[in-house]
Amino acid sequence: MKLLRYALLAATAVALLAAGGDLLTRAAAAFAQKRYADAAKAYAEAVSLHGAAAAAELHYDHALAALLAADLDGAAAAALLASAGGDDTVRGLAEHLRGTIEWQRAAKLAVMAEQVEAEPFLYTQALERLARARAHWQEAASGATPQPTAIRNVERALLRWDELQAAQAEKDRQKRAAGAKQRPMAVPEPKAGENDSNGEGRDGKTETHDNPLAPLQTELTQEEVQGLFLRLEQKEQQKLAVRRAQRTSPNAAVERDW
Repeated sequence: MKLLRYALLAATAVALLAAGGDLLTRAAAAFAQKRYADAAKAYAEAVSLHGAAAAAELHYDHALAALLAADLDGAAAAALLASAGGDDTVRGLAEHLRGTIEWQRAAKLAVMAEQVEAEPFLYTQALERLARARAHWQEAASGATPQPTAIRNVERALLRWDELQAAQAEKDRQKRAAGAKQRPMAVPEPKAGENDSNGEGRDGKTETHDNPLAPLQTELTQEEVQGLFLRLEQKEQQKLAVRRAQRTSPNAAVERDW
């Protein structure tokens, strides 16, 4: 029974190796033909087949194929596993790859941020991704096996950082200028007691200022009305007195009312 069990285990191991070898052959062929999505799928199946025993180099191959297939999330996950489980050489390659992934994410966010109606936080997110790319490239450039291209990419990241900050500042300036043009003129509010919501003044009388030629709408008090009638009566009495004086004068001319 023990011999049979060992024989079955050996057969299973051989089958797994054969299956894994077939997957790697398919993945390598697809990669050579630039069918990167098929290559990434075959590498992912090989990683799943090996499980926790999957080599860091296999994770790296999976990450590279996924990156070339524009699967940034899949590439990032595989590159992280490659960096965590590999030796210095594989770790340097994986960190370089992780920097490239973050660089591409930053580039996509920057394109979105340049749109007219883009949200203001997109530039901030692009700068955060760019900072991560620079950190990964610095790790790759300063490792036991330095990556020459990583050193150049650190310089690229620094230049791009300045460009994105300048673009962000310019867009903020344009938005402030546009907001100032669209802002309505402030209407001064009346002081306390001058006018209420009904247009009445301090003494309760309605005030109209829209048309200076419009008739006055001021209401007179009872005392003011009586005083007005009294002044009119006095003027009529003065006119009658003048007419009587003119009639009694010998040289007075005949008064006509027409």
